Amino acid sequence: MELFWQVTANSEFGYPGPSDKKVKTTFDQIISERGFPVKNPVPFTFYDICKRLKISPSGTNKRHIKEAIVRIIATTVNSKGIFYLKEEQKYVDDYFHLYDRVVFAGEKLEDGTVADKNFLFLGDWYIKSLNAFFVKPIDFNYILSLNSSVASRLYEYLGVKFFGMFRHRQDCYSEDYQEICQILPLTTKEHLSAAKQVLEPIHQKLIDKSFLSKVEWNGWQINYYPGGKARRDYRENLTKITKQIELPLSEDEEQFQLSEKQIVMGKLIERRITKATARRLAKNYDLKLIEQKIELVDYLKETDSPLVEKNPAGYLRNAIEEDYQPTEGFTTKAQREEKNKVERFGSFGNIPLIGHEAKGMA
Repeated sequence: MELFWQVTANSEFGYPGPSDKKVKTTFDQIISERGFPVKNPVPFTFYDICKRLKISPSGTNKRHIKEAIVRIIATTVNSKGIFYLKEEQKYVDDYFHLYDRVVFAGEKLEDGTVADKNFLFLGDWYIKSLNAFFVKPIDFNYILSLNSSVASRLYEYLGVKFFGMFRHRQDCYSEDYQEICQILPLTTKEHLSAAKQVLEPIHQKLIDKSFLSKVEWNGWQINYYPGGKARRDYRENLTKITKQIELPLSEDEEQFQLSEKQIVMGKLIERRITKATARRLAKNYDLKLIEQKIELVDYLKETDSPLVEKNPAGYLRNAIEEDYQPTEGFTTKAQREEKNKVERFGSFGNIPLIGHEAKGMA
């Protein structure tokens, strides 16, 4: 069987780079918030994109976002025997794009009307893959917290592999060093000591953020062990997926279901609350109140508030125990979702599933 995967860039615009990837990840978040089924077009504002990327909505930044979108549209993928279309249960031999086109506010739509906002049109194969649930959830805020494009890429890649690993009840995922370097991408080193010196800071960042529990080297083979966050990601989203498409869980998958209390405890532990304290808080306080205080502290961290600069975990514990009231400008997730409903184009659901687990898909 011949396998072929080729990515070709437009000579005028060039290949998408790290900054373009950030723009795409932002659109992934927007798509996930709108839920299923995914439909064209996807409306967006430059202000919203800039806000999510935590950059000023200046003319220069808006121009860079436009260029990123156009660069992704102009990038063509040619796949033979690699891109798998789950909906039709076959490998697709075709040329395709992640994004087909974009219409900016003031330009004409196909029906001749003038667009009152910006609209992004996703590629047909991409939409089919999303709606067939052949996708892998990513945590956009977690990616931003890593503050490293290489660590983010490793998180996305291992997240896909861990999903398959969990379903086959394996302890770790193993990959060759050279393959990891191609994926991230990094320049390969001739000596093992040099290879470890480059990768270990990246591994440590994911360990510190609880996505990995540990990493072991067996010569040039690397064994990745999932941490608490990786397991919670799988458990939470497995439950959401099965509820959305109304499919029963298999016996192997039932073990990954968590109670609402366990999920909340996991979120507290992820934010540096000790296990004992997380257990006590989840037992003694209303879970919705805890979720609201987690959102509040996350918001304060995102806006660089001095209130959480020294000890965000301590502030979170006090916020729950003493019922701290929201600061000015803060809105809950429910309030933001309600606002999004008003601004929505079309009818959408609300399951956060982004990314692709097709063989070879970057």
